[in-house]
Amino acid sequence: MRLSSLRPAGPLKAPRLLRLSSIPLLACLVSGPVVPMAGAETPGAPRVIEGAVIEGLVRSGDGEPVVGAAVSVEGGGPVVRTDGQGLFRLESFPAGTFEVRIVAPGFAEETRVLDAEGMGRSEASGPLEIVLQRTVEEEISVTASYSLLRSTPTSSAVLTREEVQLAPHFGDDLFRAISILPGTATSDLSAGFTVRGGFQDETLVLLDGVELFEPFHLKEVEGGFFSILDPEVTGAVELISSGFGAEYGNRQTAVLDMTSADWDPRHRVRLAASFSNLSAASGGALRGGEVDWLASLRRGYLDILLELAGEDDAPGISYWDAFGKLRYRGSERSSWNFNVLAAGDTFDYTEADDDEPFVGDATYGNTTAWLRHQAFLDGRWLLDSALSWTRLDSERRYTDVVRVGGVREVRGVDHDPEFDVATWRQDLAADLGDRHWLKAGWSARRFDGQYRYRRAASGIVPVQNDPRFMDPNGQLAVAFDRRQERYGLYLSDRIRLGSRLTLEVGARADRDDHFEETQVSPRLNGVVDLERYGVLRFAAGRFRQAHRLTELSVADGDLTLYPDEVSDLFQVGYQNSFGAGRWTVRAEAYRREIDSPRPRYQSVFDTFTPFPELESDRVRLEPESAETEGLELFLSYRGGNRWSGWVSYVTSTASDVVDGREIPRFFDQSHAVTLNLQYQPDDVWSLNGVWIYHTGWPSTDVGLGFDPEIGFFLGVGPLYASNLPDYHRLDLRISRRIDTRRGRLMAFLDLQNAYDRKNIRGFDFDPGEIVLDSDNRVFLEPNDSFGVLPSLGISWTF
Repeated sequence: MRLSSLRPAGPLKAPRLLRLSSIPLLACLVSGPVVPMAGAETPGAPRVIEGAVIEGLVRSGDGEPVVGAAVSVEGGGPVVRTDGQGLFRLESFPAGTFEVRIVAPGFAEETRVLDAEGMGRSEASGPLEIVLQRTVEEEISVTASYSLLRSTPTSSAVLTREEVQLAPHFGDDLFRAISILPGTATSDLSAGFTVRGGFQDETLVLLDGVELFEPFHLKEVEGGFFSILDPEVTGAVELISSGFGAEYGNRQTAVLDMTSADWDPRHRVRLAASFSNLSAASGGALRGGEVDWLASLRRGYLDILLELAGEDDAPGISYWDAFGKLRYRGSERSSWNFNVLAAGDTFDYTEADDDEPFVGDATYGNTTAWLRHQAFLDGRWLLDSALSWTRLDSERRYTDVVRVGGVREVRGVDHDPEFDVATWRQDLAADLGDRHWLKAGWSARRFDGQYRYRRAASGIVPVQNDPRFMDPNGQLAVAFDRRQERYGLYLSDRIRLGSRLTLEVGARADRDDHFEETQVSPRLNGVVDLERYGVLRFAAGRFRQAHRLTELSVADGDLTLYPDEVSDLFQVGYQNSFGAGRWTVRAEAYRREIDSPRPRYQSVFDTFTPFPELESDRVRLEPESAETEGLELFLSYRGGNRWSGWVSYVTSTASDVVDGREIPRFFDQSHAVTLNLQYQPDDVWSLNGVWIYHTGWPSTDVGLGFDPEIGFFLGVGPLYASNLPDYHRLDLRISRRIDTRRGRLMAFLDLQNAYDRKNIRGFDFDPGEIVLDSDNRVFLEPNDSFGVLPSLGISWTF
């Protein structure tokens, strides 16, 4: 916390900031005969220094700025609040000794007795720091997480805000930066990621305490090409890889907990342009900081970028997203927030061909609005309430005319689902003394869905003599309205046993109206403080993956709503810092067993297809059980004059048991290494590199078979019994910062896949076409990820 010296607010010009101790001398120099003026001090009233300013910074015990803290001076005067950087400004205070009072939700009230002259003298020896101590939650976390976008590194930090901005990541997308963290897996095309062997939909995504459903643009591209949230309006991000507390429900693998940023009074507007999108963000405050707001808007033009990447047959693609937040602080101990996040996408696959016309298009809409109230009660209780509404809607249209054996075949899809999701939740956290931190809450959610789906296909050659694969030919028509309601209740107590051991014991109960059965999930988290020898964490518990109305596999002809998947987890981890805090080492081992996973549908050879229900490589898997396990090692270095970075190594397995056979999941990677290095020769230039390696993802072999009735055909071997070649690539970014009188310019040049590695992500598979290589073996055309992909961008913040 820096408490600056005073500076005059009147017409007197000063070449530098003036110390408080200069005020009496300055008054003598400019004063003449004493003449009473209007508004002058009355005898006996405290003298107020009207021509000076105090500026300071309020932070928490972990070094983070405290936003929205109320700062006041004893004896009256206006209440000011800290801004997005934790800064405050007092323009009127008594001369001599006075008391400053600081109040913020979730922190113990702090008061400081300050003296004008004493403060000025103390500044000479160093800045005065005021730190607020947390009361509702204990500062030490019992859950291991990876922290991003923090202004300064914390014990769990991997990437600070500056490091995220400087690190190479395609499209300046926050989720793509997250996907390089240990234990995550993703493809080059998708911003969506899997965590510790779980599927993408097993991660709970939260923004300001509210769940985001399908938080991706361009979901046709392997689940999502970009996220729908501008990183400029995103504050702190925590990725809890597993072992999260009882307050989180309905997802079983990970939690991505994000908070929106607070406006920065120093930089009120940001304009940015890159190869993938244009964006603008702005913020401000009203009524002395009692009301503040933040807004952003982005527009993408991915079609141009895909053409530059050599994707000649790329569809026409456009997308946009917008975010707005309005916050009102009704008092020192309560606040109201109203947020809106909206996004839309458009695909166009139309190909003009008189003989075989191809028409395909898709549009997606995603809007979430919510109202949140937080109240700090009696200095020990925090009540957090939220009411939210989400609308998900989409349209997919497809018509294709082809000639098969001289016969004109027509295929088509018409898909028009629409969902409304309403959620009401309430959480209570309480400090019950030196040994107990209580958390409790409940939630109620209702899904309303409308399905309209039609499909007609003929002439598609299926996989011969193989019942594992679905036949895409035929007709399917579905039209219905459905509703689903789900309720949750949880209670947990964080107990401190002695000076070194802290346990968090909790349980949650969930009930789905479709099954009319209440399910209980116990959770246990613990941390052992080994002092200078580090921290030991462990977690065990039961987690549930709810099957939602939005996740029905209607396009595959499955209208069943399945019971919750149930998984049991155990993990243990260790973390320590050394070298004066510059080095951090972390290790975690985990094992998760899933009982009776629900059936799922997936494409075996090519996952990048907008209409997978019309492909021949579609399979239905019905696992009997599943398990994931792994070991993660992480080492980071910060504090050098020019170099910083981290390296991680992960060994893991993720598999399902199908028909008594263990089958690896398609994103399983036995070994993975990520190296992130940053070099800053000075304050304006930065060179960053990320090298990623993992063993090849599972693949399926295809051979030549013969049947007397149909002749030669393509025969598919055991699913995922082989592997693709190992994957590796190097991404580079060079950045330049330019400070001007009107703000800051940031420019970057990115080079994705710098040495042009041909990483194979799948194959073109058509059972009706048999191609043999020179050794008379079946040849499938490989689908490569992007080659060398340069991009650049510039932003202006002012």
